[in-house]
Amino acid sequence: MTAAWVAGSVRARSMTRRRLGRVGARSLAAEPTLDSAVALLSERDRGLIALRFGADLSARQIAELLGERTNTIEVALSRALDRLRELLENPPPVRPAGEDHERSIRDSPV
Repeated sequence: MTAAWVAGSVRARSMTRRRLGRVGARSLAAEPTLDSAVALLSERDRGLIALRFGADLSARQIAELLGERTNTIEVALSRALDRLRELLENPPPVRPAGEDHERSIRDSPV
């Protein structure tokens, strides 16, 4: 079982939970979602979070799996969760789809 597979499973489960747990007329697009915040994390942060919460492994088990010290994993998990919390509380601004493409066409030399 790879970290990418676990991360995909966690994202799929969280999407289902969100769809089932919608309250009132709030739009998911207008609020930060776990999926969008997790997608902004580094691959290592996503993998550690997926292994800890998706695969329900302890920091010690993750450390053994990755061949690292338990303390290193504990610190990395703590920092990853801090970054995730920050992204959920203060999401980065969302640019309209295609904005980068339109800008590159407009700004390219003719």
